Amino acid sequence: MKRFLVPTFTILAVLTFGACEDLSFRDHLNRIVNGQIARIAYHAGESKIEEIYLMDSDGSHSLQLTDNLSEDLYPDWSPDGTRIAFSSDRSSSSDAAIDIFVMDADGSNVVRITTSSSGGDYNFRPEWSPDGTRIAYTRYASGGDQDIYVIGLSESGIGSNITDYFGEMDGNPAWKPDGSAIVFMSRHDTGYWQIYRVAVKDPLSSIDVSDVTRMTNQPSPIKDQDPVWSPDGESIVFYSNRGPGDTNEIYLIDAEAENGVPPEIRLTDNTADDKSPEWSPDGSKIIFVSDRSGNFDIYTMNPDGTHQVRLTDTIANDNCPDWR
Repeated sequence: MKRFLVPTFTILAVLTFGACEDLSFRDHLNRIVNGQIARIAYHAGESKIEEIYLMDSDGSHSLQLTDNLSEDLYPDWSPDGTRIAFSSDRSSSSDAAIDIFVMDADGSNVVRITTSSSGGDYNFRPEWSPDGTRIAYTRYASGGDQDIYVIGLSESGIGSNITDYFGEMDGNPAWKPDGSAIVFMSRHDTGYWQIYRVAVKDPLSSIDVSDVTRMTNQPSPIKDQDPVWSPDGESIVFYSNRGPGDTNEIYLIDAEAENGVPPEIRLTDNTADDKSPEWSPDGSKIIFVSDRSGNFDIYTMNPDGTHQVRLTDTIANDNCPDWR
């Protein structure tokens, strides 16, 4: 991990312009920021340092948004499409902390949201609340605990720990579209990752174990990870190492499932690793990453797993796409 107290932050024009239009970087960025086109944010290590990129929903017009000597990861669009939350070690010293930041959609006005109290604290995988006032995220503390926290944009510090009762590893939260619940992965009562959901209390407080519903129910060593609610609130997509040879595949489950009932629907089926699923804003597509071409690229498919289309084709690994 690179460690610089005050890394520079600029907007860097990029690598590829895949469409036929003759657009300048600034003109195309303005189209993205003003919501004139669908766009996807993701992180990639084109320069061997992970930075955040944008591209059109068809994979064209790739734009590098961050440019510094720190790792910028896990972009997540705000509900109104004007800002992007992400994780970075840009404020870290030799203690190597990672925090949550928010920037405008054009890469400007970077604001640090969380403030780690000690070295070895990692705050990552931010997820905006549907009303845009709070961010849920995964916090790995230097003492070894990993929990889900929620912080308001006007707060300081690290916000509220909402899964501190579990005593196990919890992570990668995603909000229900109406903000009433969070789905997440945990090793709570099995010792390996499974999918859970819980109602969000207001005012925010720690979740009681009786409020939590386990959604998937697979034997060890199955690991179910990265759940995300569909825009209509009816389904949840996630990935799991249930594929041949312990490979990761993408699955769909009913949002009201309990202990694997009704059962999951498998959407991908190959010997590659398919992971990090997300939904298009209208729910008509699922975006994901796969190494079926030799390294991780970004793909889309229909919600039933058909019509899988590759969007990126670079020598770097493209990861954690988020579609606005």
